[in-house]
Amino acid sequence: MYGYFRPKASGLTTQERHLFFGYYCRVCYCLRLLGGQTARFLTTHDMAVYSIILSMAMQAERPPYRKCERFLMRTVKEYRGDALGMRLANMSCVVFGEKFRDDELDGNRASAQAMNALFGGVIARARSAEAEMAAIAREGTERINRMQAENAPVYDLFDAYGEMVYQLFACIHPLGAAHGRLIRAIAAWTFYIDMLCDYDKDYRQGAYNGFHAQGIATLRESYAANREMYAQAEMRMAGEMKAALDAADDGASEWTVLRKVIHAALEAAPAFALGTPWEKLSLHAARFAQESCLWRFEDRRG
Repeated sequence: MYGYFRPKASGLTTQERHLFFGYYCRVCYCLRLLGGQTARFLTTHDMAVYSIILSMAMQAERPPYRKCERFLMRTVKEYRGDALGMRLANMSCVVFGEKFRDDELDGNRASAQAMNALFGGVIARARSAEAEMAAIAREGTERINRMQAENAPVYDLFDAYGEMVYQLFACIHPLGAAHGRLIRAIAAWTFYIDMLCDYDKDYRQGAYNGFHAQGIATLRESYAANREMYAQAEMRMAGEMKAALDAADDGASEWTVLRKVIHAALEAAPAFALGTPWEKLSLHAARFAQESCLWRFEDRRG
């Protein structure tokens, strides 16, 4: 229940919300089949957005919306034969596995080891089931690390991450120009926002960050000193995602949901990145409470 795309704050109608959570819950239930209840914590709203784009490209049948079943097994059994859902769940595990490995390489050994203790088993099974995806994620991550070590232009890093994510989804189904462009643009934008959000932490740890300026320890200070640079970056990254979204318009309900969710993220994420650690924690807690209440309300309604 995390990621930069927030369905609760996107102005979705009830029907549109059910459409979004049909894609979200498919991955969540399939993760439960792969690794039990713990694996469900690897579900993200971002994967639901990518899943919608992939289904648009495949012209696949829309997954049904189901009430959230936290502990019982009635609903989860319906996903045992969902081959696409299982591949998306495996991809989630593969990508998180690379993130934990990269965190350890960056010096965050304790947190990486804790995550591997929780999710190492399901990640290993996912890598075995999706060897091609695992190779793409490993090679892509190592390429980005080399680019960082060589101080490559920051936009080249964003593009490299976008290409890696595109290749992961292309393992499942060939993507046309419009859908491929949209997946690349979303991935590049999320890497850009990640870099903003990690500015302060990376500075404290002496880790790479493409926006670091000599002697400026916080993103807020850097933003105040380099407003034009950040404005240009936001215009470039958001502009490409909007253009890619428009190019993928097929008039379907899925596209309408994407438009609302993506535009809401574009408005909210930069301000979130500039928040203090306490403000970010408070916002995370508020979002969790909001969406948990939303699920409980819809569970009662049936």
